[in-house]
Amino acid sequence: MPRYKVAVIIPVFNQWPLTAGCLRSLRKHTPREDVQVIVVDNGSTDETAQACGKLGRELFGERFEHVRLDENINFGPGCNLGASQADADFLFFLNNDTLLTPGWLAPLMDGFEACPSCGAAGPLLLYPDRDRIQHLGVTFTPTNHVTHLYHCLPSTHPVVSVRRELQAITGAALMIPAEIFAKAGRFWEEYRNGYEDLDLCWQIRALGLKLRCVPESRIYHLTSQTPGRFDAESHNSHVLARRCQGAFRPDMHRFAHADGYELRLTPTLTANIVRVRPEDETKGFGMERLWGEIQEEPLSAR
Repeated sequence: MPRYKVAVIIPVFNQWPLTAGCLRSLRKHTPREDVQVIVVDNGSTDETAQACGKLGRELFGERFEHVRLDENINFGPGCNLGASQADADFLFFLNNDTLLTPGWLAPLMDGFEACPSCGAAGPLLLYPDRDRIQHLGVTFTPTNHVTHLYHCLPSTHPVVSVRRELQAITGAALMIPAEIFAKAGRFWEEYRNGYEDLDLCWQIRALGLKLRCVPESRIYHLTSQTPGRFDAESHNSHVLARRCQGAFRPDMHRFAHADGYELRLTPTLTANIVRVRPEDETKGFGMERLWGEIQEEPLSAR
């Protein structure tokens, strides 16, 4: 029987101030003692090598493990290594450029109890400056471009509370039962710091399981702080196309319609979700009125 309920696995490469902030916020907002914390250090050359173990033990005691590597083996292999060291029922993969908030863990765990067919779940990720949405689920545009649903909308917007069946969620903060992670084949290690999460989500769905975003769980995400984060975009796209051909279909229009919006394409085929209002409703609006309307409903359009 696993020793812990949850193992938080944090792959890192340099950026020690971010890792330290993440660990401190994790300790502050995770009162449960059945949580294991594993930092996989991908060959960091900054103070991470010397400081991580010391801070981790101060914060979490014997529940903390610092896996130090001599070289950077990338995100997916690093996460897989951390998972192999875990002794828990659930695995929570977490980027180091995140800050936890009060009560983040319980809603994620409750989500699995409420939905037995849930294979993986993630929190609502927010930008820290103005509480705007960074991740509410992955969506696919009519041209099958990957983007984040309702990106940059206020965290108070009604779309946040809607339950949706998603094709993918981000690996920046992803909770998955350890047993399901193994059955899904773990993170495919051919990727280079990108699209591993999409591939894993497809494997989870292929098991007949669902993916959820649980907005009651909220984490701040600074996003893409690792140098070279998008250097292998072309390589990763080719790997995804080969392994998951036909796995993902456009669904942005479906989400828009379900939430009472419309999907519009720009001349360059960029997709935007908007609420279209008749011209006679907005005729004569001054800038102050227009700004007020946009603040109340950012998706308004004429």
